[in-house]
Amino acid sequence: MEKLNDKCLPNKEMFHNILRNSSISDSDYNHALTVFEAFECKTFSNYLEIYENVDVVMLAEIFLSFRRTSMQSYHLDPVHFITSAQLTWNAGLKISKVELQLLGNVNEYLWFEKSMRGGVCLLGRRHAIANNPYIAENYDETLPSNYILALDANNFYGFAMSQFLPVGNFSWLDSEELSKFDVLELEEDSDIGYILEVDLLYPEHLHNMHNDLPLAPEHVLITYDISNYSKNLCDEFSLKSTLPSKKLTPNFFPKTNYVTHCLNLKFYLEQGMILTKIHRILAFKQSPWLKSYIDFNNKKRIEANSEFQKSFFKKMNNSFFGRTMINVRRKISIKGSLTAEGCKKNVSSPLLDYFEPINDNLTLFKMKKPNLVLDKPIFIGFCVLELSKLQMFKLYYTHFKSYYGSKCELLYSDTDSLYMNIETKDVYQDLRRKFKGILDLSNFERDSPMFDDSNKGKLGLLKSETL
Repeated sequence: MEKLNDKCLPNKEMFHNILRNSSISDSDYNHALTVFEAFECKTFSNYLEIYENVDVVMLAEIFLSFRRTSMQSYHLDPVHFITSAQLTWNAGLKISKVELQLLGNVNEYLWFEKSMRGGVCLLGRRHAIANNPYIAENYDETLPSNYILALDANNFYGFAMSQFLPVGNFSWLDSEELSKFDVLELEEDSDIGYILEVDLLYPEHLHNMHNDLPLAPEHVLITYDISNYSKNLCDEFSLKSTLPSKKLTPNFFPKTNYVTHCLNLKFYLEQGMILTKIHRILAFKQSPWLKSYIDFNNKKRIEANSEFQKSFFKKMNNSFFGRTMINVRRKISIKGSLTAEGCKKNVSSPLLDYFEPINDNLTLFKMKKPNLVLDKPIFIGFCVLELSKLQMFKLYYTHFKSYYGSKCELLYSDTDSLYMNIETKDVYQDLRRKFKGILDLSNFERDSPMFDDSNKGKLGLLKSETL
């Protein structure tokens, strides 16, 4: 503490960031000296007090701006909510005016839990080299022109949340209704939606065309029954202990008891997959009830004049989706014990998950909840995940693969992105002429022939990351 009585700032070398292992710049240190002098600091403690005051006031201003933005947009005060996720959930329900009916049957809840599948991440090809006139230094005109195109979707989950989503009135179709059900006749804007549990086959004649992005991904237990190349990697980097592990994996295996949204199934069948059996179908009332809230936030984000506001409205949409995916089984209790008797009691509890000694007198215990209430609308999260995959499949197969055929190859994809190797004379001309309706070209330079802001910020459209 005696350092606080020093009459000047410490030397520059003392301002070392041990986390980044770096020192401050000369300009930063000179600024600190200027502050010390301008505020007529007599001791280092005076400088510390100024720093703390500025830090607190800035944080208060930021939080007030956060409150102001929320109040003006939703007429909801964030201080009444523990997290921003709670705030956006209430804002969404308030704006949409929807009354959701929760699942009343535990088996239905477990069915949805078991069927959840997140975003697909895959690496289709590890190496590719572009060869085209736009990279003149490496262009070989004796070889076919090809382009590496990186596209990323605008607010992908926001797009899926704008579609028809379940509201309530859940019911299972009876045997007679199952026998008459034809998924190919379903309309996207029907008031009734369906979740189906089916068996599917992937015909062999589709394998080459669909090899880089198979439809209907599922969780697969990855064992040591893998390629020799993968086995060598596991051995080289001591990764064998990670197997077996379950991964979301696109594949050509037959699908048994595969649960999916009716629109996904319709697309899979249109692309050539074969439906061999329908086990059961859950029907529900649906509407685009969340679209008004998603569009409201997206409009506010486009109009925002600060990075804070852009981030705020983006987070409101993303956090709403997170609320539909809450896994109540992950809820825990943290207990602390100061006595040996308390430690023995917690250690012997069947609810104990983990404990951590803090010091000789305190131990913290991570405990599972004794009771769980399955009261979250996870059916919404399930549908959002399914519809987002459907959009990605449509973009790839209905547009790019349909136009280019075997000359379009998927290199990499991660939930909302497509990195493709495309063999064509001029991909930018193709994008302007053939794919303009699915692209947001507003991030190109205004003087570029590619620039077009007519689709700026539109949900679910693709934006180029390779300008």
